[in-house]
Amino acid sequence: MAMALGCTRRHEPANLPSAPEPAGPVLVITHGPSVPEQVPEGAHAGASLALASLATFELSLLGEALDDLALDVALKKNPLVEDLRDEGSSAEALAHTFEENAARISVARALAAPTWTSGDRDLTVRLAATCADANGARCIPLWPLRSTTAEDAEAERARFFAWPLAHGGVLRTTKGETAVHLARALRSTPLEAASDAKNPIALVLTRSLDDDARPAWIEVQRAAGEALAQLQGTNSEEAARLMPMLSELSIADERASASLPIGDDEVLVVPRIFAVGDPDALRRAVEARLRDRDAHADWVHAPR
Repeated sequence: MAMALGCTRRHEPANLPSAPEPAGPVLVITHGPSVPEQVPEGAHAGASLALASLATFELSLLGEALDDLALDVALKKNPLVEDLRDEGSSAEALAHTFEENAARISVARALAAPTWTSGDRDLTVRLAATCADANGARCIPLWPLRSTTAEDAEAERARFFAWPLAHGGVLRTTKGETAVHLARALRSTPLEAASDAKNPIALVLTRSLDDDARPAWIEVQRAAGEALAQLQGTNSEEAARLMPMLSELSIADERASASLPIGDDEVLVVPRIFAVGDPDALRRAVEARLRDRDAHADWVHAPR
């Protein structure tokens, strides 16, 4: 099966002695103690991005698990009903699902962060469309030019903190395919999902939600809201563990991915944290899936 993978670039090197202001997207670097951030309106964008990256079958399974939990809790609260099923089976199963996807959820939250800050609070990095939004602070290209020589330590450090984007990859569709179809080709099948812990691909995202996945997305929101309502007022460790995530899922917003720094015909592939230091592993995994699905794409930015 043929696979077309080109190497088009988002940024082109300047032919001038001194480099011009970088084109967007860019990272804006500031120094000094960070001002405590207010919780933004999209505080639950991490859960939204994690959901947006799920294959339709994964959304459907999650919705079913949430419905099972809501039913189990309702039965246990009803004194007129004797529940003969295993005690806590649905809650344990859902907790296990969340644990299996903990790495993916963690990456999604890191991607959704409004800023990335060093441990000593001395350096803060944020994404901007262009340097015009930097307010005089230093700005660097989010993805460095292939021809650029070794960069200074500050630029490398900034990209390290912004790793979900800076160490990810962007592909552009070819041969008339849509970004949604390309994303489907890159997401795990049910068989592959069983061994996803070794997969360097954490998230596969487009700017808009797959229409075929929207009904399953809506079901997850509904089921999470019902499970959350049933758990309200219960005093158990399982309820305390599950309720924060249920709250985030119940208000997940599909528009969270619309702010990603990609075009409508592009797909963002975000690595797992263990693959940040091995960009070739991410590139190979992406290219292998494209080959297996006979899908076609050009690299706009290859992982590096």
